Amino acid sequence: MSSHSPEFSIACEAGRIPPLVWPVLFLSCAASLAFVRFGVPLQEPQEARYAEIPRQMLVEGKWLVPVLYGEPYLDKPPLLYWLVMASYLVFGVHDWAARIVPCSAAFLTMVVTYLWGRRVLGPRGGFLAGMILCLSVRYVYLGRMLTMDTLLCLFVVAALAGAHLAVRGPEFRWRPWVASALACGLGLLAKGPVALVLVVVPVLVFPFVVPKAARPRFWAWLAYASVAAGIALPWYLTAMAASPAFVEYFFWRHHVERFVTPFDHQEPFWFYLPGIFLGMLPWTLLVPGMLRSLVVSFTWPGPSLRGQGPGSAGASQTQPRPRDVLVFSNVALAWCVVFFSIAGCKRPGYILPAMPLLALGLGCYLDGLFPAVESFAALWRHGPRLAYVCTFFVLVVGIGGALFAVEFCLMPRLIGLALALVASVDLLGLGWLGWQRGPKVSWMLFGVTTFTLLFAGTYEVLPGYARRFSMRGQVRPHAAECVDASVHVACYPRRWDSVSFYLGRNDVCSYSAEERPRLVADLASAPRTLLFVKSNRALEDLLRDLPASHQFVPSGRRGTIVVGYVVGRDRALNARYAQR
Repeated sequence: MSSHSPEFSIACEAGRIPPLVWPVLFLSCAASLAFVRFGVPLQEPQEARYAEIPRQMLVEGKWLVPVLYGEPYLDKPPLLYWLVMASYLVFGVHDWAARIVPCSAAFLTMVVTYLWGRRVLGPRGGFLAGMILCLSVRYVYLGRMLTMDTLLCLFVVAALAGAHLAVRGPEFRWRPWVASALACGLGLLAKGPVALVLVVVPVLVFPFVVPKAARPRFWAWLAYASVAAGIALPWYLTAMAASPAFVEYFFWRHHVERFVTPFDHQEPFWFYLPGIFLGMLPWTLLVPGMLRSLVVSFTWPGPSLRGQGPGSAGASQTQPRPRDVLVFSNVALAWCVVFFSIAGCKRPGYILPAMPLLALGLGCYLDGLFPAVESFAALWRHGPRLAYVCTFFVLVVGIGGALFAVEFCLMPRLIGLALALVASVDLLGLGWLGWQRGPKVSWMLFGVTTFTLLFAGTYEVLPGYARRFSMRGQVRPHAAECVDASVHVACYPRRWDSVSFYLGRNDVCSYSAEERPRLVADLASAPRTLLFVKSNRALEDLLRDLPASHQFVPSGRRGTIVVGYVVGRDRALNARYAQR
């Protein structure tokens, strides 16, 4: 049925759009943004390392304890490595096979957010919450990266959803409580005790903020801990048995010490706030209204709060919003932001679990702005000023983003200019519409515009951006030649995991700046060495120390890292004659 057909228009007016339209529409949007172009190259340093560790585990047949270059790698739990290893077994060792895991986790997080919202808000509220997360630029970018953060986000959100369903009513419910514990246990295997911290605190605080909510008793918490520990504890005990230093290294150094006295990635307290606000624009323009509704909810005498905000037709005509959804999502969101903000060590991906929580709160608030009697038809016909402002903002950002991508060669010039032209025409049309009929646009039009530009960016800009921070183009052309084990491979002055991953070799040698004399000696003794060296002072120092009998012959494109072969001068001369 066409969206312009009379039958569809009548269905919208009556609020009788077929129920399957909305989940199918949401799943199509989420899947297309999560899985399009998932074969982009691995970026240094995190993605390459998290792809290389499971490759080496698979080669050495070690499933229990992660290994990297023959040594136990106990910085993180193994769930991500296990899933990537399983993907390698099914699809083969490829970068896209590794990226399937975070892309799937990002997609499932969108689905969990949608189902959580659908359960507590209804079909329209769930659709809005899921689409807000789906159409958030920063979530799409960070969620597709090969790190532990996407898996942690999935299991933390699932655990919070189950715990909320268990305690939101006056009677405690065991089934979602146990499901929450299962998800939390998987979170412990994904990234460690941080999963338990992010889940338990909001559940403890929630009954104090909403007195009518059920309060888990001692036996409930004991069961929760038992289920979560039953999933994660066997691996922790195995790691302790394999390495006596595991407890001190994993728990103290990588959790307590990095939190209290960070030794890397130290950032200011407010580090995450601009990322959330800018990364989820223009949805974050709804935050003031959501917070106002949250404050009003504490003075409202009833169990639910009716929406007040731009575009609402009055309290009697708007959609009731359960108070507990706003409260729980905002309590969990605030705790997540505060916890990671007070931590000394900060990385952009850490804050991922906050985004689905914010999407749920904003979906709850936005759902309350629509007239209740019109159901889904409001999404098509309801035209507030705020949707107009958001659409205008997205088009301006789309024009600027397309021109920026063209300038820095992140997408083909013809495609970028065409995208900027189309967005400019749409912007002029939007201005004309506002001048003719007043600045009102439906939220559905805004959603379609946002999805179109976000999909174009994910399809064209993201691969170009990834290539700028990847070594795949420099390493993979040498893979066939490096099948021969007599060709030595070395990195200087640091190790790049992309080299061993794309070459499929575990014997790549790495030398620090202090080890340059040993590198020079090894180069002089080896008949042929493929060398990856940083194109700065490190390359100059190495060429100066290289013996006169050997020569460095660059190969391929130059960048921040230079690739070349170190061979004897006689061999290099013969190779030149052969090329002629």
